[in-house]
Amino acid sequence: MLNKRARISVRAHSSAYISVAAAGSFLAAYLIYLEYDIAAFVTLLISVLCYPILAFSDRIVFDGKRLSRTGPIWNAWMLATGRPRRAKPRAVVHVETEALRAFRRGANITYLYRTTLFAEDVAFRIGSGRGYRRMVKAVLPLIAEGCLDVRSLELRDHFSDPSSALARARYLKIPRSDVLDPALMVGRRTPRPSKNSELNENDFARSDELRSVANQLRANGRLVQALEAFRRAVRFNPTDPGLLYEFGRCLQSLAAARRDDGLDRRSRAMLRLAESRSGGDIDLLSRIGETYFSIGLWHRAENAFRKASNLDNAGYRIFRGLGELALRDGKIAHAINYFSRSAEVAKPRQLFRWAKAEADYLRHLNDDEEYMELELGRINLFDTFDSARKTSLKVFIFGAIFLIAGLSFAGELAAEIGWAVSGLALIVCFASSGLRQTFSSRIPFELLDKDK
Repeated sequence: MLNKRARISVRAHSSAYISVAAAGSFLAAYLIYLEYDIAAFVTLLISVLCYPILAFSDRIVFDGKRLSRTGPIWNAWMLATGRPRRAKPRAVVHVETEALRAFRRGANITYLYRTTLFAEDVAFRIGSGRGYRRMVKAVLPLIAEGCLDVRSLELRDHFSDPSSALARARYLKIPRSDVLDPALMVGRRTPRPSKNSELNENDFARSDELRSVANQLRANGRLVQALEAFRRAVRFNPTDPGLLYEFGRCLQSLAAARRDDGLDRRSRAMLRLAESRSGGDIDLLSRIGETYFSIGLWHRAENAFRKASNLDNAGYRIFRGLGELALRDGKIAHAINYFSRSAEVAKPRQLFRWAKAEADYLRHLNDDEEYMELELGRINLFDTFDSARKTSLKVFIFGAIFLIAGLSFAGELAAEIGWAVSGLALIVCFASSGLRQTFSSRIPFELLDKDK
């Protein structure tokens, strides 16, 4: 357990502060244009000082028992709405992690990770930065495995310090990225187990060590070196389906980074090979199915989930995956069945309640036409405001170009048009963002009952 001094904190990931600061700066510039210098100075001071201070003081904190957030505005909002401001890791029902390719230096990539932890009534979102790795390594192991998506599982198991991963790679004599050619590495055929060959303990140990280093390198963006480590690990142990799956995931990441169709086809072939050799490994089939789902291979995802569902002890993730596929195909009755089955096998209790709530929500949609119409209207409004927000941002940029051109050389008329277009777009952007948030939550079915 962490003591108070050893608590971990990481800056909360929120674009709201940057958006408000940008809007305040734009308003200050407009006030200067209108020659209201004192008001412009005050507005600019608030924008460049108060909002950054609020942003940097807004942190997610884990004290060893609970997750909490220090942002004064966020805490005031949660207090006003009566929602909880803290949550234990075991109360988290779902964790999603996004990986964004921020920088590419040669063959290496710098990933920015964004992890969102959803409890029943509160969510915490953290991003890469100081303290992120410690937070991930401390909190994710305390959350039930069924609540983590594939990328969160990989970070939990393999997200180590980059210098440590590179030191292990040097010890194993894995060359630098700039002297490795992925085309040559994946051009070689995957070794097949020979009937007469037997793996000894040294082969297994060597393969496990290379596999561990490969996963650490991949999590830290050293994809080419990770690919070479995986290739060597497979040579020592070509029969391990989990190793083949991780090799395929690495190929998939490299293919996406380089936009290489050949590597992408190779990664899919590796995933299919891992699936064919998976046997009765339910956890592996679940990860393969989720990976297929994430890259749009719906049919193969369904095959993987169904193969796992026919085995004993099929878990929550399997039936949830089948439920999401059924929803995608518009088969609500099937989705209700799968989410109900996922609730039956869900552990811990918080996950059971979440899965049961999903099944009840779909059941209400299926049984009550009025409720379905209300929900469809809400979703359409949400999509409309989301589209309006994105469009207004583009219009704001277009107006800013007119504005700069007018102030520089085009004349006062162009500047006036730029001010008007940019200002109106900014108002629409903030209004649509607020309305989008309003319609983001489902309509409680109990409200409909009360109306009746």
